[in-house]
Amino acid sequence: MNLTENILTTMGRASRDDIVAGASWYTDAHALAGSLSADITVGAGVIAALSPQLSWVVNQRQAIAAFRTGAASGCLGSSCRKADRIMAGEPALSVLGGDKVRNFYDNIVNPHGSSVAIDRHAWSIAMGFRSSNKDRSSLGRKGEYDRFADAYRAAAGRLGISPPTLQAITWVTWRREAGLTWAG
Repeated sequence: MNLTENILTTMGRASRDDIVAGASWYTDAHALAGSLSADITVGAGVIAALSPQLSWVVNQRQAIAAFRTGAASGCLGSSCRKADRIMAGEPALSVLGGDKVRNFYDNIVNPHGSSVAIDRHAWSIAMGFRSSNKDRSSLGRKGEYDRFADAYRAAAGRLGISPPTLQAITWVTWRREAGLTWAG
């Protein structure tokens, strides 16, 4: 199984709208983080901390509300506590855990960097099939997350775009093909 080829295959199915939406995804998230806090790392940290098990629409809404009220709510308790710690001044990378969340944070801070957020859709794209939670359990094995991220980096290098941009375009494409909305 060639993860890089599977990623490139999904990219080949991207519509013009998918490309436009995906190409601006992380720069838009970066702008949101900057609008939340004068320190981009704080805004990005709160967005990333709140992200587990939230749709992007709800993630944005909860991050905005956290800054307006001074406290996170409406998400996993551990996620809210992490967001509150970041808003209180703890460095985001000292608070955030897990490869996906830490890479998501880095993608928001550095939209054209080399980090790749491997979520369930990114994993499925690389594998070439829609996955279950059981299928994705391999990401917990040593080196597996890096293997998937490296496949995105290799595919992005072949296309001459940044890895986060490729991941976002294929994510938008994959979700469109599955009939998923931005809220789900």
